[in-house]
Amino acid sequence: MDATLEDLEGNRVHCTLWDDFALKMQQFLDTHDSSLPVIPEVFDYIERMNVANVELTQVVSQMTRPVMLSVADDLLQTPKMTIEDLIESTE
Repeated sequence: MDATLEDLEGNRVHCTLWDDFALKMQQFLDTHDSSLPVIPEVFDYIERMNVANVELTQVVSQMTRPVMLSVADDLLQTPKMTIEDLIESTE
């Protein structure tokens, strides 16, 4: 399941959920009013983690857009090798 997460400041993160995570999210979406935020469930989750004595940490990362290169520049920056090097390569 592909999803886009957005915070109150409009920052977006694209992610893909797999297996049980995707199934649980789909079950949630099937029963949740999509016009309402999901914040109350987050508070419930944090409270359950506190009761279970699980330490929660906050990690902040800065996402940047990938640098877009022209095809010519991309080819110029691509590592070059001979056919013999390619045959012997383990990567």
